[in-house]
Amino acid sequence: MKTIRMLSCLCLLAATALAQEASLRRADFHIRDPFVVVDEGTHTYYLYASANMGAFGKMEGSAKFGVMVYTSKDLQNWTKPKQVLTLGMPGVTAVWAPECHRYNGKYYIFATLTFRQKIPGTELPKRGTWIFESTSPSGPFQPIAEDSTTPPEWSALDGTLYVEKGKPYMVFCHEWTQITDGTMCVQELSSDLRRCVGKPQLLFAASSAPNAKKNPKAGKVTDGPFLYRSAKNGSLYMLWSTFPEKTPYCVLVTRSQSGTVFGPWEQSRIIASKDGGHPMAFRAFDGTEYVSVHQPNGGKKERLHLFRLLDDGTTLTLGEELPFSAPEK
Repeated sequence: MKTIRMLSCLCLLAATALAQEASLRRADFHIRDPFVVVDEGTHTYYLYASANMGAFGKMEGSAKFGVMVYTSKDLQNWTKPKQVLTLGMPGVTAVWAPECHRYNGKYYIFATLTFRQKIPGTELPKRGTWIFESTSPSGPFQPIAEDSTTPPEWSALDGTLYVEKGKPYMVFCHEWTQITDGTMCVQELSSDLRRCVGKPQLLFAASSAPNAKKNPKAGKVTDGPFLYRSAKNGSLYMLWSTFPEKTPYCVLVTRSQSGTVFGPWEQSRIIASKDGGHPMAFRAFDGTEYVSVHQPNGGKKERLHLFRLLDDGTTLTLGEELPFSAPEK
């Protein structure tokens, strides 16, 4: 009986500790550009966020520039964030849009860094996507190269990893601040992700989006690409964000006509237009597919919103939103 009581007490203590650790609800914390990793081995969701968001405000619990991770078992209750990447690079002023990808048995964070120094010949701050490596989704992560993987002379951001026929590629945005009509580009990477193979190739421009700004001098944004292969028809889609004419920040879906990362990418459609974006997709443990976005776009009210991803075999749409709390019975 004593053994049974001791085991019961230990279970109660463990459950209490877990409840105390998972002390945040999605409605409780500010997050921008959320990215979710589903870890089957530990039945855990990892949610990555900037440890310091520069121009967008300081994140809770962040002491230094870098990347934090929240964890959850159910997408509703989350642990307080833990820092998994701390940047020691001089001159960093902002960290944006960290993504984490499992590749060849390791984990890689793709993060956009902004620096005090300028891009040579311009008044623009140095900005690009850097890659960091770890053996665990919990870090610690270390840089795999001495400079950005995006071209150092470009103002670039939001690099994402995509593997096609065994070859790794980075899809990223050439920023509108440098070229006015922002573009989506693809860069082949070496098998260890440590160097570029060839040169970046243009996929499409922000001006190709429906209801794009007509003024040729107006900045047109490409943001947050994420590639999704349909299980229904094998089509390759890209989820991304922009600011159309007289429309808030939104989510678009664009289809590759060839079914490869090189496109051509056509038939962009707005699938969410309520001032939220920077989408990515993942499959939950119960088999439900979700798209994560931050909403609204700006300010301390930004939260992680999760919408069902619907694939009907012809296109992608967003379905009902996962409530911030379970309905009362």
